[in-house]
Amino acid sequence: MTPPRPLSRLLNRVILLWLVLPGLFAIFILGVFGLHRMIDNFASDSKVFASSIVRYVEVYLDDAFSHLEAVETQYAALSKGSDKLPLSMLSFDPHFHKIMLVNEQGRIQASSPSGDEGEHFGLDFDAGGADRLILSRPVPSQETGSLVLYIGRRIEGGLLLAGELDLEAFQRHLSALLVPGKGSLIITDAFGNLITHPDMRRVMTQDNIGGDALFRKADQGGQLILARDQHSRSLLVASAWPTSLTGWRIFLIKPLADVAKPAFMFLGALLAAVLLFFCALALFLRLSLNRHIVLPLASFAEAMRSLARGEQETSTPHQASSRELLRVFYSFRAMALRVRKRERELTTSRERFRQLVENMEEIFSIMELPSGKLTYVSPAVKQVLGPNFAKLGMRPWDCLDMVHHEDAQRLRNSLERSGWMGVQIEEEFRVIQPPHGEARWMRLRAYPVRDGSGKVGSLVGFLQDITDKRRMDEALRHMVRATAAPVGEEFFAAMAQHLAEALETSHALIGTYTDTPPTCAMPLAFWGRGRPLRKEEYSLQDTPCGLVAQQGVALVQSGLSEAFPRARTLQNEHLESFLGVTLHDSHGKPIGHIAVMDDKPLLDEARARSVLTIFSARVASEIERRAALSSMEASLAEKEILLKEVHHRVKNNLQVVSSLMSLQASSKGNPELTALLTESRNRVQAMALVHEEIYKSTDLARIDLSRYLRHLLNILLANMSNGRAVTLRLDIQDISLPVNLAVPCGLIINELFTNALKHAFANHDLGEVRIDMSRNEDGLVTLTLRDDGVGFPPDLDFRATETLGMQLVVSLVRQLDGSIDLLPGPGTAFAIRFQAGQAVVEQPLGPLDN
Repeated sequence: MTPPRPLSRLLNRVILLWLVLPGLFAIFILGVFGLHRMIDNFASDSKVFASSIVRYVEVYLDDAFSHLEAVETQYAALSKGSDKLPLSMLSFDPHFHKIMLVNEQGRIQASSPSGDEGEHFGLDFDAGGADRLILSRPVPSQETGSLVLYIGRRIEGGLLLAGELDLEAFQRHLSALLVPGKGSLIITDAFGNLITHPDMRRVMTQDNIGGDALFRKADQGGQLILARDQHSRSLLVASAWPTSLTGWRIFLIKPLADVAKPAFMFLGALLAAVLLFFCALALFLRLSLNRHIVLPLASFAEAMRSLARGEQETSTPHQASSRELLRVFYSFRAMALRVRKRERELTTSRERFRQLVENMEEIFSIMELPSGKLTYVSPAVKQVLGPNFAKLGMRPWDCLDMVHHEDAQRLRNSLERSGWMGVQIEEEFRVIQPPHGEARWMRLRAYPVRDGSGKVGSLVGFLQDITDKRRMDEALRHMVRATAAPVGEEFFAAMAQHLAEALETSHALIGTYTDTPPTCAMPLAFWGRGRPLRKEEYSLQDTPCGLVAQQGVALVQSGLSEAFPRARTLQNEHLESFLGVTLHDSHGKPIGHIAVMDDKPLLDEARARSVLTIFSARVASEIERRAALSSMEASLAEKEILLKEVHHRVKNNLQVVSSLMSLQASSKGNPELTALLTESRNRVQAMALVHEEIYKSTDLARIDLSRYLRHLLNILLANMSNGRAVTLRLDIQDISLPVNLAVPCGLIINELFTNALKHAFANHDLGEVRIDMSRNEDGLVTLTLRDDGVGFPPDLDFRATETLGMQLVVSLVRQLDGSIDLLPGPGTAFAIRFQAGQAVVEQPLGPLDN
């Protein structure tokens, strides 16, 4: 992280950025504007001056060509009639060094001054039709060595009138026209060959600037040109103007530095003044800012540092140059007061938190991520995990070596998932605690703590010892498993086994006393070393179980075999510790004892007592329940015998009544009375059979209707068939009815069957009676009795007959809350329906033929 800059350096930067640089930028803009104005002024001045130069050059050349025309005119006038006329006789312009007449073969025919006649001219000239010709670039004269330019004019006869134009004189005339400070003059032909130049040596050497940027830009039509000189490599400003007479180009050039010099001088003076002003302003601002801002802010910063160091007393500036700073100082002062208040509150809260954490039974820890370093562990770690775990700074991955191997990987995965995904976790695991290697159950709850960016930076964990709870839950689960499935004598064996597993002991014993006061006991269950042991009655004398019977609770931590040398079982099994409690019934009477034994000392006496108490309550209730059940079963058996005796006596009494009616019927000679007594006897016999079936049945509340009806109908058929061959067919399901339904049902069938035997087969020796009885899933019983006799009289309503039998049937059906219907023939058929509850077993009986 870059350290903050001092305030003075910051002020210097502010002054530089917001004062000096804008001023320099303004001066730069002014300089560019002034340079542009200087160039525009140079262009304006050059335009006027260049136009004069162009006019002068055109006039000068026009005069030179005009002189050649005058010479041509004179020569034509004087040469009439003469084959050869010397040019010396003619007058010509003094700017010409020589005038020559050249024939078509390029030979000088005449010259003035004379002396070159017959020589080769040495210059090519255009054979076209132009009259005015530029015959050469600037070249040295052969006679004088001065710089000349050959120009010419065609005349009659194919002759060329050529003249050496004195360029030095031309240059002197042009120099006379130049105004000092206006620039230098350069004239080139259309191909860039120098005609005149400030440095005439370049003209003498026939220099060409056709490839220079100056000429190229002028050739492209530019009039104001900014270019770099190829020789001096300096920037030039030039004005370019063409001449219409010869195609020459006239350049008025000036170095850019000379053009911009006035503007630069002004800008230099302005820059110096501005810099001087800025220096004075910066010095003033620095002193002022240092007094009114820097020093107060430095004092303010020192106050903030003091507050950050935790110093409660901090002074803040009370003077400043602006209201804004005063507001800042006042706000800071108020904030400092609030910070002091919050600091005191935080100190109080921290002290409360420290006391809370240090007095918690749970272990509170903070773990950094991703390093996994424990930055804080509460002092409870010594009490919960022991001194080996109380090492601050220990990595939790090292602690995993002390976690049970079956739980270590799961715990590691949960911690990593909480750190990566930022989720809350809750895990239960075992820790192996030295020196005995005891497994302690722990519950870890970890919560992620995120930093300002939302990333999980640490985990806050709470570790609680839940060994007692887990062991108690395990004991309860063992008790539930022991009491859930086993029944009978296996119940106590399962209780003994699960008690030993719950307390992690080798032996468990459940016994009941055989006498009062107790001197002997009979084991209900004895579990040892993973198997049930032999059960035999034993004496309580000189045994730890005798102590239990005397004291209610007996505990021997170690040395059990030595304390009771006469107890053979203890000696054979090499048992060292014992814990037993007395079993009491609901009235507080001792009925037995329950105990655990082991070949090593008991480690957790309090837990063992709690678990043993829970098991003892359940075992005692089961012993008492079984005793009460045995008593109830004995009483019930006695009552059942008495009830059967009652039914047997009722049956006998009804049989006596039936016998009396039979004797009475046989002693009278009245047939009608005999018939009535016989019907009454059958009714009594039907009721007697019900009591006989109850007497013979194992269920005193219900009657097997199929067996009862079979017996009843066979008796009726035997007594009332009167020698006719009547066939009885039965289709009756296996139906059991209570007594209150069986008696009316038996009487109904008795009446209907008796009527069929009496009336259906009159004047017939053969007949058949069919009885069907069934019950559906809803408990509706349907009884159908059908014969193939003469049928029921059609004009007779069976519900309104005067005979006792049908009246009795209708009354009994109403008593059953059922219905009776007369079915269509052939023969007579009645259907009776009544509700008898849900069906239990439905197995139809096959037809019975008699």
